[in-house]
Amino acid sequence: MQTCAIIEADQGSAAILRHYLWHISFLEISWSASSIQQVMDQNNSTLVDLLFVSVNDEDILQTNLANQLLTLGKQIIIILPVAETEIEQYLNKMLSQTPVMAYLKKPLTFEVFLQAMESFASF
Repeated sequence: MQTCAIIEADQGSAAILRHYLWHISFLEISWSASSIQQVMDQNNSTLVDLLFVSVNDEDILQTNLANQLLTLGKQIIIILPVAETEIEQYLNKMLSQTPVMAYLKKPLTFEVFLQAMESFASF
């Protein structure tokens, strides 16, 4: 069994992601948090195989975002609040040295989620 974690500030979005993950037999949720900063402040999260992280404006401004994410997940799926190509391009440059597998956009559909899981499973 592989492990995953969720970093998502919006309770509704986190609940949807948990529901989607319930359908994936090879993944179990190890931990969750409402922000990257919360995880860093608590300093008690373990490295997971797959990290789902919802990135907000505050996160984007952090210059050490890539280093923080590398300590949390072996593979990373970034969830963006909106379908903005500029944000995705900026993050792609900023996180070029991190194992980001996919950029997903809210609202996250089950079909898009399954495509990302198929990519992860084949990795």
